[in-house]
Amino acid sequence: MTSYIAVHGFILWVSMGFLMPVGILTIRMANKDEGGRRVKVLFYLHAIFQTLAVLLVTVGAVMSIKNFENSFNNHHQRLGLALYVAIWMQALIGIFRPP
Repeated sequence: MTSYIAVHGFILWVSMGFLMPVGILTIRMANKDEGGRRVKVLFYLHAIFQTLAVLLVTVGAVMSIKNFENSFNNHHQRLGLALYVAIWMQALIGIFRPP
């Protein structure tokens, strides 16, 4: 059980603590340029980092549902569920945004 908790925490840290911020920074760097190849590369890097982050969050959530008791009676579980919903909402807004 302890190893599941460690893996769960590490996966979610990599997703929310590393990939999401790096994705945000790459798109912020793209906004400073006028256009061209560099902006396209930074945009695609942003999309890759954010997609990987959403996929890892989903792996962490599935792992939590499968291996842990999820009665949602504590703040950690409720906050995790709220963040999971918010991450997927952000991803869907990014995918279906207007041109």
